[in-house]
Amino acid sequence: MKNTFFVIALLALVVSPAFTETITLQQGPAYSGTADTHIISWDGNQNQLVRKADGTNGGNGGTTATTGGNPQNAGGWDYIEEGDYGSTAPLYDDSKCILIKFDVTSVAAVSNAKIGLYYWFERSTGSSATEKSGTKKTAHVLNVNRILKPWARGNGGANGVGVDGTDTPDNTGAVTWNSTGYDLWQAMGAEGPEDIAPTESTTEFDPAVGGWVWFDVTESVKFWVANPGKNFGVKIGQEVYPDPSAFLAPDLTLPNGKKVYSKAPVAQPTGFVPGAHDFVSSSNAGKPELRPQLVVEGTSFTTSWELFQ
Repeated sequence: MKNTFFVIALLALVVSPAFTETITLQQGPAYSGTADTHIISWDGNQNQLVRKADGTNGGNGGTTATTGGNPQNAGGWDYIEEGDYGSTAPLYDDSKCILIKFDVTSVAAVSNAKIGLYYWFERSTGSSATEKSGTKKTAHVLNVNRILKPWARGNGGANGVGVDGTDTPDNTGAVTWNSTGYDLWQAMGAEGPEDIAPTESTTEFDPAVGGWVWFDVTESVKFWVANPGKNFGVKIGQEVYPDPSAFLAPDLTLPNGKKVYSKAPVAQPTGFVPGAHDFVSSSNAGKPELRPQLVVEGTSFTTSWELFQ
């Protein structure tokens, strides 16, 4: 009986809240579960995102459904970008949002969770990739939305190709504004109600400050821990999507019967502020300590057992 009591006591220690820990997940030798990139998004004014009648892309930079080339994938670039490189209001032309996901299978329970991105520079006229500088340091709100479908990071933009990435046809294993890599987004730029959940949290981002910027993802991480097969990460960007009261019905039926949007899913999405803001990505070889982090207050599946070693 004494032995039985001792085992029960140890089990009580394992699940005790006193053993709540801080779990930091960051791409590196001990962890390879981060995927991140950016895609062009519809900001309410630009006309460069065009879908053909069959749902395939009409070209990045094309103004009709028959002009332009493939959209790009930038999953291998050293930075992930949000914001707009354009400089003439209100017709900006390069609005981007961030897609990021972390493998959380080592997490057993969650009380709080946040994603940290390290802001490095503003990519606009007068700035460089080695300075936190630029001419359009405009503070703005960034929204976090849980992504509802799988997407593939891809490796476009690697080996010095850069922010615009690599031309990538639809559904060929790398995410773009038109495709998750596996299937079309319901709305271009991952903006449909079947693409992302309602906004989970907001963060006021001031590019003039620099350094780490943190985004509350507590509810998302709790959901992923309970539903590991539905961990597709989050979208971080300036748009306020989805707003159920503002959505129009999808207006394009694909050959397979699926309905998608052929244009912006709302009459006037949220416009972007000027300035393209670049954060260190998980692919950045020169700044491994500044790669994105997921910091979880909770318990892991491994630490409690280490108490007995």
